[in-house]
Amino acid sequence: MRVVSRKHLTPAIAVLLAACSLTWQASSAAPAPIPDLAAGGAAWKNIHNDFILPASGAGPVTWDPAHHYYGNNEDHPPTARVADLSNPILKPWVRDELKKFNDDALAGKVQYTPIARCRPAGVPGAILLRLNPMFIVQAPKEVMFLYQSDHQVRHIYMNQPHSAKVTPSYFGESVGHY
Repeated sequence: MRVVSRKHLTPAIAVLLAACSLTWQASSAAPAPIPDLAAGGAAWKNIHNDFILPASGAGPVTWDPAHHYYGNNEDHPPTARVADLSNPILKPWVRDELKKFNDDALAGKVQYTPIARCRPAGVPGAILLRLNPMFIVQAPKEVMFLYQSDHQVRHIYMNQPHSAKVTPSYFGESVGHY
């Protein structure tokens, strides 16, 4: 995801970001520079219907080139999502599940996304929520993604190793490093 526009902060978010920033600056004796993901206190917003593909490499799983995806507010009627099953990053079991999803979409069956079922969008789906700002708060041991949509918060712990056995969840195992 890229920063494509900025939005003014609500007072509560601004106070939270300022407090975390002051705490982080007071205790930051990090050996390597940490990137400022907070975008200067502005929101990250996506204006696209799908992921922006990189110039090279496999990239994320998007729509099948034979079945172009059009979302709302485009100069084309909206279409169902049909995943590109040829993407090399797909594991076999994921490809099998996506094939079932594709078959339903091509048969005209309604595709219920997590959001349509009042479930969290999860990762990476949350960044595809068009025009819904996401704020990033950074502290030495944790990074938080604050999503305006449904007031979701993802905590990414920067001081923990990955689990030997990960429990499935909407946000995955939120462990990170710079």
